[in-house]
Amino acid sequence: LGVTCAIVSPHDAPRVKLDRIKSFGAKLHLSEAPEGTNREVAASGMAKSISDEFGMTLLHPFEDIDVVHGQGTVGVELLEQAKEMLQTNESQLESIVVPCGGGGLTAGVNLSVESMVSKP
Repeated sequence: LGVTCAIVSPHDAPRVKLDRIKSFGAKLHLSEAPEGTNREVAASGMAKSISDEFGMTLLHPFEDIDVVHGQGTVGVELLEQAKEMLQTNESQLESIVVPCGGGGLTAGVNLSVESMVSKP
């Protein structure tokens, strides 16, 4: 697409994740959180500074409703796959475990699952 992409990640993110980011051609910036500061908050602050400095569009990982809705598709896909599996077995889906960094994925999955599952 010819779009310049800069990714800001906490410095202690898994090496495989950082290598993968670089393999796609993005400019990788590593942030370090000062004592007492959440590592994702520090990274998002650095991302905001970079986007301001270079006139780039910021796609915030957990404080952007469109991003959270996009991440919610994980919950939709999970329920669709679970439905297929549960129809062939006599079991139930009792819980969903979602990893949490900044909270965007967790929020998106929660919103989508909640909207798809009927309440008692």
